[in-house]
Amino acid sequence: MSGEGLVEIVNARGFHGAAYGVDQTAYRVQTKGVDSLFGAISHLGTERQKGMDLQSTLDGQMLCKQLLQVRLDLLPERVTDLFFILAATNSRELAKFQHLGFRVVDSDIGANLAQKEDHRTQLTFEAVVVMCAIYKLGDGYWRIGSMNMSCTGSPRDLKTALMKLEELGFPRKHDKSSQEHLVIEGVRRYLELPRHLVKSADVQVSSSNSMTIQYAIEVTNEHDEASDVAEAMAKGQQLQTRLEGPELHQTILEEIFRFTNEKVKPERLRMLPVVVKPLSDLLIEVRWEFGEVKRQDMKDHSYLDGALIAFAGRSLQEIIDYRGAHGVRVVHNGVVDYEGMWVGPVGVNDASDGSIKHKGLVLDELPRAGTRTFEVMLEQLPPHTTDIFVIVSSPSGRELSKYNNITVVLSAGHQVSTCLLKSKPSSPGVVFCRLFKQGATWKLGACRSPTTGGCHDFRPVIDGLRAIQAQTHPGSAQISLGDASSRVER
Repeated sequence: MSGEGLVEIVNARGFHGAAYGVDQTAYRVQTKGVDSLFGAISHLGTERQKGMDLQSTLDGQMLCKQLLQVRLDLLPERVTDLFFILAATNSRELAKFQHLGFRVVDSDIGANLAQKEDHRTQLTFEAVVVMCAIYKLGDGYWRIGSMNMSCTGSPRDLKTALMKLEELGFPRKHDKSSQEHLVIEGVRRYLELPRHLVKSADVQVSSSNSMTIQYAIEVTNEHDEASDVAEAMAKGQQLQTRLEGPELHQTILEEIFRFTNEKVKPERLRMLPVVVKPLSDLLIEVRWEFGEVKRQDMKDHSYLDGALIAFAGRSLQEIIDYRGAHGVRVVHNGVVDYEGMWVGPVGVNDASDGSIKHKGLVLDELPRAGTRTFEVMLEQLPPHTTDIFVIVSSPSGRELSKYNNITVVLSAGHQVSTCLLKSKPSSPGVVFCRLFKQGATWKLGACRSPTTGGCHDFRPVIDGLRAIQAQTHPGSAQISLGDASSRVER
């Protein structure tokens, strides 16, 4: 299991995750019995031996073993829990079996890591038992725990076993998310804030089973003038004083009791220090889902290109993509071009002063999803920067309609805002959204304008953006970068 839900079921008959709700369409190979664990867990077979003593031999008893191999180094990162389940194949109950147990052995050195054997003669009148769990917590270390929980079912029907695990709180993220909602709702009620201002940041579970819930409260000033920038910080300090009071502690306990009807001891809830800081660094993530790559495809259509184009009024300032800053102000023979005509990446100048960086590309082949990330350091942006456009394009020239759920997510430790491409344009590129400066405040605006340009040729994109800037900045001059005395006669 992962934090989201069931990943795969492995037994002597193969892989059966699709029969229990695992979405097979999320995998690159859409075939029956696909292994979503990439060979990390395999069934090695069944061993049968005659009784260990004379009485067992006379009674016709046999010692049987089910062997499973687990490669922890091959397991996908999202897998957090492994459960070993025994089920009676040709019997309706486990009462006919004796000395049920498990043993976990390190196959490299042969060390016995864990072992437990039930010596009761009559174990249970049910047909399925969850023997043990191998689980991973937030520190990344794997642990082994005995469970010995029985339920009804059969090897061909493990739904009751999955329901039993759900009663025990698995998948763990579902249980954590309910607790997270209670804490955030308690904070919101105590401060009397709208729901969209109190957001979840992170949830972690330590090796001691203590849960840490981080949340963020977005505070903005009511005015856009630069003189009122300190207003938001002052409001944040006022909230900090209230959050550090004892009343919040009691409000969260009441909220948990109101939803779960369970009382939590006050000493088990500990409040961490409150930090007030301005929004200085912003991550811009371009996310998408791609289709199955077929063998007859001549080009790879799995990934998308992303770029950030910065403007200073109506003048092009800088272009940043996977190649870095293009240095559009410097052209041939070292001549400075204040009109910012793009001639391709030069790499010898960065008009954004290093405040916009491409962080990397991540492709997950299993769910067929990709993420391209940029970092924008707002405090380091040049003071004359007014607009930053987010451009998404297909490097292979494929229509964006072939991709699903193209989304731009802005985050700063928590999700700040999201912009979704609702339509499916037939063009290979789109001007997705823009960050624009209004006074001393940066805001997000949606564009969703199709374009024929992209990272291979930005000229069509720039022509469209110049038209947008001419409407949004009608009073600004075309040349707004640098000092007039420093311009070179051309």
